[in-house]
Amino acid sequence: MPPAKLLIVSSDKSFRQVLRDILANEDFSVLEADSGKKAIRMLSEFDFEGAFCDLNLSDLPGKKMLEELQSLSPDTSFLIVNATNLIDSSLEAVRREAQAHFSRRKRKEGLFHTIEEALERSRGSGGSKQGGDKKEIEDEFPEIIGRSKAITDILDIIKKVAGSKSTVLLTGSSGTGKELFAKAIHCHSPRKDKPFVVVNCGAIPEHLLESELFGHKKGAFTNAVSSKKGLFQEANEGTLFLDEIGELPFELQPKILRAIEEEEIRSVGSNELIKLNLRILAATNKDLEEEVKNGKFREDLFYRLNVFPIHIPPLKARGEDVRIIAEHFVQKYASESSKDIQGISPNALAMLKNYPWPGNVRELENAIEQAVLLHDGDGYLEEADLPLFLEKREAERKKRFVKEALDKRLSIEEYTREFIKRFESEYSEKKLAQLLGINSKTLWEKRQRWNLPRGKKQPA
Repeated sequence: MPPAKLLIVSSDKSFRQVLRDILANEDFSVLEADSGKKAIRMLSEFDFEGAFCDLNLSDLPGKKMLEELQSLSPDTSFLIVNATNLIDSSLEAVRREAQAHFSRRKRKEGLFHTIEEALERSRGSGGSKQGGDKKEIEDEFPEIIGRSKAITDILDIIKKVAGSKSTVLLTGSSGTGKELFAKAIHCHSPRKDKPFVVVNCGAIPEHLLESELFGHKKGAFTNAVSSKKGLFQEANEGTLFLDEIGELPFELQPKILRAIEEEEIRSVGSNELIKLNLRILAATNKDLEEEVKNGKFREDLFYRLNVFPIHIPPLKARGEDVRIIAEHFVQKYASESSKDIQGISPNALAMLKNYPWPGNVRELENAIEQAVLLHDGDGYLEEADLPLFLEKREAERKKRFVKEALDKRLSIEEYTREFIKRFESEYSEKKLAQLLGINSKTLWEKRQRWNLPRGKKQPA
């Protein structure tokens, strides 16, 4: 991996030199700017992972400079440096916006720690405000990839419900990872060292399902040459996960209800009752309440399963998770294919974030697997590596925008302004400038002229 590129912005030459020497010796690539205007120019020409900003510059007020730098390069991690340990009260707003703060007087070890913390947030958190909890969540739920508020709220619920024996019904569209959340409930329960048995109710032929679930005695039916335990027995003392419960045949539903309520089953061909002690979890991508209304699912079974409902939202409703999930799969498939792929370029990531992912996490995983396999060499995944359907959708979106602009008879300047407002949240400044056919500096100048600072809600 190439060294992280850092920018030092300070009018104090001696400080710049000392800091540059320290950083260069630790395998950082370092450039300097002795004024705010020079920093703006350099950020429009180069990509920096981090920038050290001295607020005491003569050409630009500290807060204004920081806002403009953040607007110009939102993917850069900005760290404020000050001449003394005393922070002027007027800079409190700047401190809140900055990702980290340290004084020049801090020891070198503290400096490195601050740098690495900020760069790690820049690379891995995707700007999540919950970055401070990321390590804790990863330790508790290593199987769950995603740190959006929607997901962390679900994980909080899981921690509360895991210790009980209550039946949980997980709902959500296909590909959202309902089985992973079911496994998380099991792993955080007192039954974590006992079996976790998964049965897909829609994947087993209907005439075999009762035998698979409850077992059978020898001779109970043709080809029953020996007795067999069912999945309910296999899960005894542990957890049974009934996936795609909405596909359960209507005729079998009363037996499932009795097994849950009475905690006992009877094998096919046997009169003997088998007592069980297990936890039932279920999942479906169907609207079971609607199925009940249509007479396709028993109301009493629905209410017995729906003691504690948990809805897993689709990926399009938690777009901030796209980056962390995609990067997880890049690492996974790059490792499997022995490729040194370091991540996803900002423009490729924008394409991933802009797509609605109707197949959810499963579809995203497939797209990343394909991109990694087709990627030549090392480096970063680029737009050209992604599946063609993503590129086509981007082209269609831009084509629609151009048609709207033509229908409104917008001038070039009006078109440029509307294009910035429409797509600024989806692309880096460099990509946005490229799509407009201008350079980053010109884009920044237009923003200043039209009062369109990046990152703030624009007027309609």
